[in-house]
Amino acid sequence: MLGHFNLQLIFDHFDLFRHGLWWTCLLSAMGWISAVSLGLTACALKLGPVRALQRSAGFYIESIRSTPLLVQLYFLYFGLPEIGIVLPEVVVGVIALGLNSGAYMAEIFRAGILKVAPGQIEAARSSGLSAWRIQRHVVLPQAVAYAAMPLMSQTIVLVKDSSLLSLISITELAFAAEDFYSRFFSPLEGYVTIALLYFAIYLILNSASDHWARKIKTITGTG
Repeated sequence: MLGHFNLQLIFDHFDLFRHGLWWTCLLSAMGWISAVSLGLTACALKLGPVRALQRSAGFYIESIRSTPLLVQLYFLYFGLPEIGIVLPEVVVGVIALGLNSGAYMAEIFRAGILKVAPGQIEAARSSGLSAWRIQRHVVLPQAVAYAAMPLMSQTIVLVKDSSLLSLISITELAFAAEDFYSRFFSPLEGYVTIALLYFAIYLILNSASDHWARKIKTITGTG
């Protein structure tokens, strides 16, 4: 089977995959920014003092975590137009990625904050630090350190999940492989190429994750 692998065909039409790679990176980056923003907001609401907001944040987190991303994507793409809300495919894709990963990131942030020893907060409070300074200098640095690795793992999941956006005709990597197959009837070449590109993205993110985790732990002194 590999004897029929046409490497030259890939080189001749690599612009197709380069275009898909660009869109995968762009959509993943925009989805990640949305997810972090939503995750931090949901985390703050869930840990906040207002019970109604706690419940709202909890409902968002649990409803997203209990349903597949594909269902959420189709609801936004096919369901919203039924009530008069029509959004471009790219906007739908970014919203879907942000909503989905944001729910998981909210729990990652919350777990990081709750892992900070209560004794440290009490000690900081008794030394006269304000609530803001306690969060800024005691809680957040340690919470970020604890959350660094799971956060990067979720980022990798987000990038891989972006392949589902091909189902709503967004020209990212998975769509590029499908387009390549429809043009040249060469599925092996197309899917091996995008698999290698996804693997390259994974290696870059995994390396950044390790570097980030070591740097934060060195700065904060957390183990």
